[in-house]
Amino acid sequence: MTMVSQDSSGKGTPIIIGYATTSGFKKENVIKGDVPFNSKDQGRYPYYVELDSGRFLKGSIKNGISLRELARELNVDLYPNPKSDFNEIIYTHRQKSHLQITKKAHNYIIKRLESLFKIHGVDEL
Repeated sequence: MTMVSQDSSGKGTPIIIGYATTSGFKKENVIKGDVPFNSKDQGRYPYYVELDSGRFLKGSIKNGISLRELARELNVDLYPNPKSDFNEIIYTHRQKSHLQITKKAHNYIIKRLESLFKIHGVDEL
């Protein structure tokens, strides 16, 4: 689960704040009514998924794992189709909301989140 915010250096970046499992896409899960997040994006994203379980960082978003940290730590091991440098990693992520990551990146994220949960606390579904 990622939020776009500012990291501890004040730079705008996606920041991972937790993880969750879902039952997947269901065509009947359509956002109805005039809810703020639906009217803000003018209905471009009409579907939602339900979270079955999850763990999320308590406290400030900036305490999560920034995309910049992942790019620095994992570099070419972040995505299955390696990117040539830090800037290409950052640019690639801006183009898409969902990207496949490597098993090494998955393990890094989970391990790092678990360490952050011990420091900042955790909320669970």
